[in-house]
Amino acid sequence: YWDAADGGTTATVAVVLRGQSLVLAAVGDSSAVMLGRRADGTSASGLVVVEEHGATNPTEYTRLHATLSPGQNVRFVYECPDGESVDIFAVDPDGTATLDTAAVFEADRHNCAIKTARGDLCSVILVPERTVELPPPDGKAGKAGKAAKNLANGSKRPGLNGFGGRRPAGPVAACITCGEQGIAMTRSLGDFYAHAFGVTAEPEIVTLNLHTLAADNGWADAALLLASDGIWDLWEYDDVAEALLGSGQPTADGIEGAAAGATGDPRLASMLGAFCERTRAMGESYFGECADNLTGVLIGLRSQCAEAKA
Repeated sequence: YWDAADGGTTATVAVVLRGQSLVLAAVGDSSAVMLGRRADGTSASGLVVVEEHGATNPTEYTRLHATLSPGQNVRFVYECPDGESVDIFAVDPDGTATLDTAAVFEADRHNCAIKTARGDLCSVILVPERTVELPPPDGKAGKAGKAAKNLANGSKRPGLNGFGGRRPAGPVAACITCGEQGIAMTRSLGDFYAHAFGVTAEPEIVTLNLHTLAADNGWADAALLLASDGIWDLWEYDDVAEALLGSGQPTADGIEGAAAGATGDPRLASMLGAFCERTRAMGESYFGECADNLTGVLIGLRSQCAEAKA
């Protein structure tokens, strides 16, 4: 019960319709990136299809703040090791939010750590303290009722304030105070407490014409990589494209064949294994035991590019 209230996860779903349209639905920071290679095989590039729903996304800043009631204050900040929180955005009189260059210098002055290979600083959304009503402890409210009973018996729960994270034994009070929380994403499956402040599980949906995308970028070969931030934090997007579709690598039709159950290009398993191991090693080198987990799905789309070229 409280795990869902205080924690959440990300999700990205991709569907190719009639071999032409790519539909993506994303929640959180598991980004979808198109990887493409030109016909001569000399250049590979990465194109972000859906931006991360994180603290440095100005569109999400505007969306979330439009949902807040008067008096609610949610801050998008750079998180510094000395406890300083620096507001990320400057807001114009018309309400337009832009990344504040001065804030970057201020965060750097407070030794804010760099989170990604692209130079992004550690950032978080701060959700304010709030008093919430507890579910009835009469045994008739399913898991919610059991959670309230556990609280009555003094069970520890994360995110609770005012009792040192523990309810005193005895009858359950009608409400409890949840302290200020930091969340990395503006869209999340879970994190229900933060949903009262504009965080949502509703996905951002993007539809692209693959033929047009390949033609506009001059791609003869392409693939789609859906991956968690455990991968994207460690790589530049173009470097991922070069690693997976660059000169000497298997073509995307080998990826398509493997997905269809065919043997495909024998270099494919070796290439993907090497990429995953290199990513794991980079994460361990940069973050040690705090390195994030790695999850990814690679989808070959060469046939769509071939149709576009034709």
